[in-house]
Amino acid sequence: MTAEVMQMPVAVAEEKQQLRRMIDRMEPEDVLRMLDYAAYTGDEAFTRDKTLPVARAIAEFFGNYYPVGPEGKLVMHPAQAAETWWDVTDPMPELAGLIAMSDRALALPEDVLRDVDRPFWHAFRAKLPDLPLRDTPDGPALAPGREYA
Repeated sequence: MTAEVMQMPVAVAEEKQQLRRMIDRMEPEDVLRMLDYAAYTGDEAFTRDKTLPVARAIAEFFGNYYPVGPEGKLVMHPAQAAETWWDVTDPMPELAGLIAMSDRALALPEDVLRDVDRPFWHAFRAKLPDLPLRDTPDGPALAPGREYA
């Protein structure tokens, strides 16, 4: 237990630890479901107090785990995609989730996403590569990743 948690009232410390355990198992798709729930119920406090901290933790993980390439975009490697391709750079499922999560966070009203948090989301969104595409006889289609084997 960290010194910070030890100094908090027990209920607050337990809630923080519970949130940390929940975040450790969450993905962008979970945040999208949380945003859908809040949009359906109109629960802006849920979005502000629960969803956005989870979303930010996920974004910070990806932003800190993967390096930034010469174009200023994350280079998401090593990665896998759709449990089929095991050597992937810039996996489409993760990118799609992160792009949707970022765009939805940035679309929140000012009383939900505070002005001090908007620069983080703009910067994170700018670091995300475009969705990977591949050529098919019918035209462009989503690819498992920018590079995949």
